[in-house]
Amino acid sequence: MVLFSKKYEDLIVKALGYMQLKQYAESEKYLVKATKKNSNISDAFEYLGLLYFKTGKKDLAGKYYRKANDISGGMLSQIYFNKGLIFYKRNLIEDAMVAFTKVNLMSENKFARYYLGQILSKTGNYKGAIEEYKDILKKDPEDIKSLEALGYIYFDLKIADQGIEIFKKLIILNPNIPAYYFNIASLNKFLGNYSESERYFLLSYEKDPENYLNYLNLGDIYKLKGELDKSEEMILRAIEKFPMDFMMYYEMGLIKMEKNDPANALKYFLKSFELNFEDIYTINKIANIYQMEGELNKAQKFFKKSLKMDNRDPYTHFKYGELLVMLDDKEEAKKEYNIVLKIEPNYIIAKIKLRELND
Repeated sequence: MVLFSKKYEDLIVKALGYMQLKQYAESEKYLVKATKKNSNISDAFEYLGLLYFKTGKKDLAGKYYRKANDISGGMLSQIYFNKGLIFYKRNLIEDAMVAFTKVNLMSENKFARYYLGQILSKTGNYKGAIEEYKDILKKDPEDIKSLEALGYIYFDLKIADQGIEIFKKLIILNPNIPAYYFNIASLNKFLGNYSESERYFLLSYEKDPENYLNYLNLGDIYKLKGELDKSEEMILRAIEKFPMDFMMYYEMGLIKMEKNDPANALKYFLKSFELNFEDIYTINKIANIYQMEGELNKAQKFFKKSLKMDNRDPYTHFKYGELLVMLDDKEEAKKEYNIVLKIEPNYIIAKIKLRELND
């Protein structure tokens, strides 16, 4: 513990008083006097760093924080880093950011930069986060945590080419992580590179055979390539692995529709609805099949569910209008077509249908 002389302590107390009153010039004057009084104690230098930090003079803040940290033998930066971690874990984001920023003003600390990147990413400042991770990687190109963090930002923002590049680097460093292959596959799928996407989903499956999402994505790729039998095989495998994901039954319904098998498509869509009764896409598919199969009252029930969830979709209003015509409720059908044209004035087929009902 540092023992202050009375004079030194008085200077510090006066400086902090002025700082609290935001009289920064007066505070600075007393802190400078304190540094001259005893240049072997870190406190006055630290408070000068704080003063300049508060007043937005980052270069000067860094100069005095580094001096204070040197005097403390590096202990000061460690104290601020520990504070930052505590704030971060307690989700006190602004306090954590300030603490980690001060650490970086005192010394080059890649761990503080990493947490700054995490905070910036959490708060939506992806550009700032990317800069932090890139700064780390300039000095340590094989820092796995920073590569992963950067890769996931690119993944989330669909900056696909750069994301693929990062995850390929990670595979070189650690080839046993299934997520790296999965992410490369997903980004290639986003780009429409289906052959490359298929290759990496198969590699992801080799690393993690229990991940049903590999099968689900392979099924989707085969469907996009027109290979419906292979697509169906993959989706059925996915269902076998994890039967509680409504999306797999929805995908099977789509495959059955493409195979012109509406009866079996309906079974899968109904199972999808059973697992997630708020998925509007599933509800619309069920309504359309019931309408197509002539089960008009059932179709009406599902169209009403859909419109209750989203009353601004012109296509659903149009299809419901068609159903009402089939139910011989022409006045209500007119209302639906008018709603369509209010939402989408250039919906030509709705104009034609409405004209036919008015003639």
